[in-house]
Amino acid sequence: MSMTSRHMTLAALALAVCAAVACAAVAEGIPSVVGDVRVEGHQSVSTRALLDAFDVRRGDPFDTDVLAAGADSVLALLAASGSPFAVVRVDWDDAEPATLAGRADAAFRVDIQIRVDESRAGRIASVEFAGNTEVGADELELLVTAAPGRPATAATFEQDAALVAARYAELGYPLAAVRPTIALTAGEPGGLRLVYEIAEGPAVTFADVQVVGNELTRADVITRETGIVRGEPFRASVLSAVRSTLERLPFLASVEEPLVAVNRETNTADVGIEVGEARANRISGVLGYVPTTDGEGEFTGRADINLGNIAGTGRRAEATWERVRDGYDRIEFDYTEPWLFGAPIDAGVRAEQVNRDTLYSTTEGDLFVTARFGTRIAVTWSAGVERYVPGAGDEPSTDGYRTALEFTHDRTDSPLNPVRGVRSDGRISYVSVEAIDADASYRTGTLTVSVAGYLPVRRRQVLALTVRGAALASSDSEVPLHQQLVLGGAGSLRGYREDQFHGTTTALGSLEYRFILGRYSRVAAFLDIGHYSREGSNPVSETKLGYGVGLRGETRLGIIAVDYGLGEGDGFLDGKLHVGLIREF
Repeated sequence: MSMTSRHMTLAALALAVCAAVACAAVAEGIPSVVGDVRVEGHQSVSTRALLDAFDVRRGDPFDTDVLAAGADSVLALLAASGSPFAVVRVDWDDAEPATLAGRADAAFRVDIQIRVDESRAGRIASVEFAGNTEVGADELELLVTAAPGRPATAATFEQDAALVAARYAELGYPLAAVRPTIALTAGEPGGLRLVYEIAEGPAVTFADVQVVGNELTRADVITRETGIVRGEPFRASVLSAVRSTLERLPFLASVEEPLVAVNRETNTADVGIEVGEARANRISGVLGYVPTTDGEGEFTGRADINLGNIAGTGRRAEATWERVRDGYDRIEFDYTEPWLFGAPIDAGVRAEQVNRDTLYSTTEGDLFVTARFGTRIAVTWSAGVERYVPGAGDEPSTDGYRTALEFTHDRTDSPLNPVRGVRSDGRISYVSVEAIDADASYRTGTLTVSVAGYLPVRRRQVLALTVRGAALASSDSEVPLHQQLVLGGAGSLRGYREDQFHGTTTALGSLEYRFILGRYSRVAAFLDIGHYSREGSNPVSETKLGYGVGLRGETRLGIIAVDYGLGEGDGFLDGKLHVGLIREF
């Protein structure tokens, strides 16, 4: 005995509606209307749910066909709730003259009584599979929720059919059809023998990926990010990840769910994807004001230009200039070549120069390679050189050779304004330094770990927590200033100057309560706690507290960011103000 998944329980089982026909004497020309509707004997569903399914109300015209339809609906509700053998009996009293509330005319009132008998509720006696050759019965038994002794419900059958079909789609059989069938079990009243009949269909492979909606970005640049490879077996998980993968690309603003067309003659699947392009290039600037002890204050600033999709190829370049404070400047340049040798491996170069008053200048350069595992995990290895030139004194210049390994795991729902998820980063680096024209050398190693979590607490309200720690070990008892770890500023401990604190260990905890206003917009209150320490001739170990408010908002000019932070002992007018603008083009 078989059925469709939508009507399997109702259509396959012999469900009886027993109605006692009691014909009321109806006076000619006077209508009969429904009076009270009472129900008894039900157990698996509530009275309200049963009456809603019956759908006959006080004051409705009395119609036996409507009553029969209502009984059918009640039977379907009971079957879906685990009582496929239930009996529903609908009786009504002889009509009697009455005037119902809300009706001005006289009518014969008919009271309805619904009696339910669930004593023969169906239970699954056995679960079997037929037609499966690619997936063993043992694996399918672990997959489905139906099991001996459980109620026989339509919801269970539909859910299990979908789970089995999804498993076949993951194994390359997207055309697999699953049909549950049930039959009575001999010698066991109410027992059901459940058989999932599986038509596996042919094995299907991926064919072409068609991209529409792209004007600047080359189609092959988008296609390679999908993970779909022509000729490889069809996998449902690869297809389901396409949209979320592409939405994280900076040069795409929108991505529709992919459409699949299976060619039954060639057993191949073409995939169509509609995208909307974003402005991938960005210019941003930040202007800060930091009060000083003499009461005059000083301005800080940062300017970035980011090219995120050069010539529609996905190549990226970024240049940064930053004025940390008066006489303290930094310039940086990065270039990334994506998909080296056609694999999800990026390669690039990074260069940086720092000039700090008359104290020193440093010049650094690195080559890096990033391997991406899916859309969430990336591992980067880099190697480079650095030169340190002191500003004055007898201190020698040094050359350094360094290497680093970085790890990133991003499970957030948005890279710019996340609402939920966790992002974790780790970095370990090693530097070997040799003095120029002097017999001196030292080595340092640094470990950095960061975890950021985002938890929605109410509608459009998010709790953001960040924990970051770093430790530096050196073969030299005195770690040079330019090698030390830094803390303070808009990117770490807010309420203090950029790179205000130096040490060989740093730790930061940041708590924000955010009110999400839009895709890139929010208002937040924050509390930062930072710690730094160092040993040597000038040891220190301090913990600092910073707090304040921040704003991110989309305007016609771009995304405007404003942060106002206060440190320990600051009055309201002593806070550090940072105003930024991000302009996309």
